[in-house]
Amino acid sequence: MNLRQLSFFVAVAEELHFGRAAARLCMTQPPLSQAILALERELGVELFRRTKRHVELSPCGQHLLPHARQLLADADALPDLARHLAYGTCGSLRLGFDTLTEGALMPELAGCYSAKYPAVDLILHDMGDAPPTEALLQGDIDAALVMPPASLPPTLAYLGLAKDPLLAAVPEQWILTGKVRTSGARLLPAALADLPMICMPRQRAPSFHDLVANCLLQLDVKAQTGQEALRLQTCISLVSVGMGVALVPSRMQTENPGGVRFLEVAGLSHEPVIEIGLTWRGDSPSPTVTQLVKVARSMLSPDVAPAVQAAGMA
Repeated sequence: MNLRQLSFFVAVAEELHFGRAAARLCMTQPPLSQAILALERELGVELFRRTKRHVELSPCGQHLLPHARQLLADADALPDLARHLAYGTCGSLRLGFDTLTEGALMPELAGCYSAKYPAVDLILHDMGDAPPTEALLQGDIDAALVMPPASLPPTLAYLGLAKDPLLAAVPEQWILTGKVRTSGARLLPAALADLPMICMPRQRAPSFHDLVANCLLQLDVKAQTGQEALRLQTCISLVSVGMGVALVPSRMQTENPGGVRFLEVAGLSHEPVIEIGLTWRGDSPSPTVTQLVKVARSMLSPDVAPAVQAAGMA
């Protein structure tokens, strides 16, 4: 059975007249009648009941007709579908993110991408403790928003999207009571040595953990070990109830539950900055990833150079 035979069946079923169906198909009636008989023999069923004056669908033919129409419609749609898949305007895209990027660029990027490519099935993956780069290399996701490690595998491309300075989150009550020493709107380095530090475990966010550690090292401060939290929002909540201080991205100011003051840290030779970017397999990007990168480029923060590491999109 082939699509040509199905088109013959649909034409006769809709016309209920072999002559009119043959004219519609731009052929003569005998070959059409032979083709329908051959289809019935192949299927092993009667599709039409025929008399010299009348043609009607058999019960089996009535049930098969909508399926035949759908198959023909699907076949007609295949060329357009193939073009859309090739251009990345339909299909699927698995985008990974972690606790550092879930509230940063992920909602904006996902929203912009879905608005531009509504026919793409966008699947968001919260990576938890799983390194996004490993998931990319294993093919579990197609792209990921990350705070990049010191070096990426050579097969992964990377596009920096935004930078966010690091601030100290301090219980406001500690500032009002003088428990924390400040200089204007800046936290004095010695204060960090006297207070418990709330932080994320290194296995959860190694790049961020190392940035905080390097910041303390630059200040020559050995912070007291405080609570560990798996998410930045939890860090801020713990600060708000006086459990300690935390070094967090400045964007966390929008997550303030109340009772938290955000301060720059005095004594740093350069401002610690968190960079967030998009990474993907540069050696074999899918069409949907190609379109995602274009959307991400349109969102570039003005203070981030549009540089790409590794093979792939220049």
